Amino acid sequence: MNKNKTTYGNPIYSNHYELLSKLVSVSKKISAEQNTSNLLNMILQECMIITNSDAGSIYIKVPMNDIDYLQFTVTKNDSIPINFKKKMIPVNFDSIAGYTALTGKIFTFNNMNDVITSLGISHDNSFDQKNKYQTMNMLSLPMKNIKNEVIGVMQLINKKIDANSVISDTSLYSESIMPYTKEEANIVASLSSQAAILLERSKLYSDINLLFETFAETLVTSLDQRDPSTAGHSTRVSKMSINLAHAVNNSTSHAFNAVSFSEYEIKELFFAALLHDIGKIGVREHILFKSSRLSKSEIEVLKYKFMCLELLLKEKGRHCTLTNSEKITLNSIDQYYKFILSINCKGFLTDLEIELLNEINRINYIDENGVTKIELLPPNILESLSIKKGNLTKSERSAIEDHAVFTEQVLREIAWTNELKNVPNIAANHHERIDGTGYPKGLIGANILIQSRIISIADVYDALTASDRPYKTALPIEKALSILQTEAKNNRLDHDLVELFISAKAYNIES
Repeated sequence: MNKNKTTYGNPIYSNHYELLSKLVSVSKKISAEQNTSNLLNMILQECMIITNSDAGSIYIKVPMNDIDYLQFTVTKNDSIPINFKKKMIPVNFDSIAGYTALTGKIFTFNNMNDVITSLGISHDNSFDQKNKYQTMNMLSLPMKNIKNEVIGVMQLINKKIDANSVISDTSLYSESIMPYTKEEANIVASLSSQAAILLERSKLYSDINLLFETFAETLVTSLDQRDPSTAGHSTRVSKMSINLAHAVNNSTSHAFNAVSFSEYEIKELFFAALLHDIGKIGVREHILFKSSRLSKSEIEVLKYKFMCLELLLKEKGRHCTLTNSEKITLNSIDQYYKFILSINCKGFLTDLEIELLNEINRINYIDENGVTKIELLPPNILESLSIKKGNLTKSERSAIEDHAVFTEQVLREIAWTNELKNVPNIAANHHERIDGTGYPKGLIGANILIQSRIISIADVYDALTASDRPYKTALPIEKALSILQTEAKNNRLDHDLVELFISAKAYNIES
C-alpha cells in the first residue's frame, strides 16, 4: 500500500491502518462517556475531524404533544463564532434535517443547489446570511438506534481541503472546499449510529438514576410521615451536604488541596445523606418519638399514686398522729407532683433538682403492719426522671444509636453500582466523631470518611435549627453555628469542614 495515499480525501490519515486506529480510538472514547451532553459534543467533534468538516450540528428527536420535533442540540463551527440557541423544528419534509429523519436515508450534497433537485425543497440559508457564512456542501445522516429507529440527525458542513484552515473570506470558499465521499458517509454513519445507541444507553442510565433518586426521596418522605416532627430533615441534610462538598471543590484552602469530589462522588454523597436515617425504621416508635422523660400514661399513673398517698396520709391522721416526715410529705405532696411535671420536659436537670428527686424517691407509705403500700417512684420511673440531659435512658439511647447499624444493614441490601458502593459506609458513620466518642464504631479522625464528616455537620446543624421538633426550641443560626465551632474545638466535628460550612454558608438551602 502506498503510504502517501490520501484516505477518503483526508490527508491527516495516510493509510487505512491509521484511519482504523482512529476509529477504534473514537469508539472507545464515546463508549466510555455517560454524560449525554459530553457524548453529543464528542461525537460531533470527532466526525468533523474525520471528515475535515468546518462545521456541524446534531438534532435530537423529541416528542411533544404527540408530534415529533428535532431539537437543535449541538453545533460547532471552526471558522466563525456561533451564538448557539436551542430551537425546535418539526419532523416533516420542509427541511433537510426533517427529510433525513423521516426517510432514514443519508444525503450528500456536493452543492447546496442540489437540495432542490434531490428533495424538492430549498436550502434554508438564513443562518449563512445572518452570520456571513456560506454553506457549500453538506452530509446529512440519520442517527439510528439498535432497533434501526431514527433518534436524531447529524449534519456535517463544508469539507475542507486543509483540515487546519479557517475560512474567513466567503470568496475563498470554493477554493477551500472539496466533496464528501460515499465511503466517508458510510464511516460517519456508522459512528453516528453507535453514538445513537450510546445516547439511548445514556438516557436509560439517566432514567434509571432518576427512578432510583425519586424512589429514595419517596421512601424518605414516607418515613417522615411516620415521624412528622422530623419531616424534611433528611432532605435538608442532603442539600447542605452537597453544598459543603461543592464548597470543598471550590476551596483554595490548603486543608482541601488533596480533596476533590467527582460527579459520581457528589451523587454518592447525596444518596448517603438522603438515606442516613433510614435505619430508624428499625427503632420502636415509643422510643423514636419520645419527647419527654415520662409518657402521658406514666404521668397519669404517677398522678393517681400521689392522690392515693395524700388520701392515705389524711385518713391515717384522723386515727393517729403522723410522724414529722409524714406531715412534711402531706404538706408538700402537691408541690412534689408539680415539680415532677415541671422537669418532665426539661432539657437539662441541675444537681439540686436531682437531689429533690431522690428525696421524693425516699417517700413511701407503710401500713401498721410494716407493709409498703405505695412506692411513688419505681426504679424505671426514677431512672427516666433522673436523666440529666435529654429524655432517653441508657437503654433507650442505645436503641436509638442502633439506627446507624440498621442504616448500614438496610443499605447493604441494595445492589449499588460501583460508583455508589460507599453509600452504606458513608451513611452509617454520620454519628462518628473525630475524638472517637461517636457511634456505632467509635472511629477516630482520618478513619472517618470525609463524606461522613460532612453529613455529621449538616445533621447536627439541622437538629439545632429545626423548628418542627416538639421537644425543643429551634436555635438561631448564629447560636447553632457557634455550637458547631465549639464541637470542632472539642475535636468532635472536623474543624476545617465546620469553618468552610460557615464561610461558604452551606447551610443556606432556601435559594
